[in-house]
Amino acid sequence: MEQGMRAAALTSLVLFLLHCLVTQIRRVRKWRLDVQTDFEAALQRLNIDSYDFLANRNTPPGMRRPPDVYRILRDQQGRYFLYLHSGANPGVFHALTEERALLAAKLNG
Repeated sequence: MEQGMRAAALTSLVLFLLHCLVTQIRRVRKWRLDVQTDFEAALQRLNIDSYDFLANRNTPPGMRRPPDVYRILRDQQGRYFLYLHSGANPGVFHALTEERALLAAKLNG
C-alpha cells in the first residue's frame, strides 16, 4: 500500500513538472510572437523595409526576471534606431546618432 502511494505521488509530481514546463514553453513562444509582431508594426510605421542589427539582445520571460528586448539597428537609409520592449508594454523606437548607436552596440552587443 505504501509503495502504491509513493508511486502515485511520484507520478503526480512528474505530471506537475511536465505541465509547468509546457506552460512556460507556450508562454515564451507567445511572448516572442507578440514582440516580433510589435517590432514589424513599428518598422512599417517608420517605413523601414530593410535593416541590419548592430545589437540584438532578447531576455525571454522567466520566473525571476522580466522579459525584455534590446535592439540597435541601421535602416536602408543609414539611420540608426534603438528598439526597446519590456514586459507587456509595447515596444518603443528611438532615433540615435551614428556615434551613440555604435557605442551602444559595442557596449551591449
